[in-house]
Amino acid sequence: MKTKQKKAKGRIRDWKGLLHSGAHVTKVQVFVALLLISASMTFTQFGFIGVGAENDYAGYALGLLAPLAVVALLLGKGAGALFGALSGAVLYIHARIQPLDLFERYLVSTLNSIVLYAFTGFLFGLVLAIALHNGPKGARRGVYLAISSAISSCVVTVAFFINSIITLALAALPAADAGSDVITFSSEWVNSFSIMSGLDVQAICDFLMILVVCLAADQIVRRREMVGNSLSVRTSFGAQLFVVAVLVYCVVQAISFMAITRGAMQKAHEAMSDELMYLEGKLSDELSDAQLVAETLEPYTAGEDSAPDADKVPQEVADLLIASHGIGEVLDGYDLTDGTVIVFDGEIVVSSYNPAYPVGATMGEMFDSWRTGTIEELAQTGRLQEMLYDTDPSTDEVRILEESHVQLGYMTVRKSGDYYLMMARPSSMIFSGRSATVRWVSITALALLATIYILASRLLGTGVINPIDRTNESLAK
Repeated sequence: MKTKQKKAKGRIRDWKGLLHSGAHVTKVQVFVALLLISASMTFTQFGFIGVGAENDYAGYALGLLAPLAVVALLLGKGAGALFGALSGAVLYIHARIQPLDLFERYLVSTLNSIVLYAFTGFLFGLVLAIALHNGPKGARRGVYLAISSAISSCVVTVAFFINSIITLALAALPAADAGSDVITFSSEWVNSFSIMSGLDVQAICDFLMILVVCLAADQIVRRREMVGNSLSVRTSFGAQLFVVAVLVYCVVQAISFMAITRGAMQKAHEAMSDELMYLEGKLSDELSDAQLVAETLEPYTAGEDSAPDADKVPQEVADLLIASHGIGEVLDGYDLTDGTVIVFDGEIVVSSYNPAYPVGATMGEMFDSWRTGTIEELAQTGRLQEMLYDTDPSTDEVRILEESHVQLGYMTVRKSGDYYLMMARPSSMIFSGRSATVRWVSITALALLATIYILASRLLGTGVINPIDRTNESLAK
């Protein structure tokens, strides 16, 4: 009978995580706490962690896999799948509202968020169940966890790549020519593939991250089982207070990061709108001057009813005088330190100082119209729109961008007569001060929470523990 019971416990399908025998309320608390941490990571740009120098990443690590792996280890594959679906839903909503990096803007779809993370949570739980259902000990346990982490990270990387290809392929469908079976791709769409570079780096980083958190969580649970209920009130209270402090810190970080990001975007939007308003006036003045010069020169360049031959102005001289005013003069004094300013006539670029967005190109060639909307719609709403920003001005050819030249950018459009003025700036320019601000907010939050932790611990000692100890000593006498 005992042998049969042991065998039943060792079945893979019955393995429900390291906390399978724990109290239900404990499992719920662990699930909610890790879900809160996962949501905080999404809101603070740790959902996708760039590996390498800023804006020159060798690859990305999927940071959300860390709490997901812990849930699968502690609570099993069912809870892992549910946790993955919920954390993926938070990621998907955030990517639609306020994307923080290229991954979120271009590659987070339903497939790469809700579906991928739900599948990953179940996969983690299943692989860990196969590895740990018989309760291996010592070095073998660590090896099994390492193998499980390697398998999971490789499968997730492949699934992420496949889902990204499907996402980009589906995204290209609205760009198909109405009368053609051939799908046309904008340079922005093509360049989105560069974001997926470094999949080997992604797999390695994900493996190390999953392995570290799984080993840490496994050690914590095993030590907790060894101690049992023998923890002192002071130690138990301190541990619980520490967890609460960590969760509060996560919430503060998420809220402050979101507020700082929105503030920087609003400030940039106002500055760019003011700049376009100035350029609108300048363009109007230059076009009026060009029209005035053309009208003044008309009698001296026209046919037989015009001025005498002696007073005629050669056409090339007249064209040169007219060209000294107009669109070409509007962007004088601007360079890439101001961002990028483009003048459109309809959908065609007629003036630009950034070779990455050459004169003669169309908006459809540079930006996916299904993502950005028409230039007319952008001019009407005046909203700030995300874009794939090329920071390399060294070429005027459509190409797949070097990853170090690609970052998330923002643009806004203003209409001036028959022309459209577009201004775009890279995120590195818009959020140049965000890191320093977030750093000080983090230091302040840590200092406050540390102070509260110390004061609460001392209060517990002086107000609760010490009186109890004195009472016990008196009773012992």
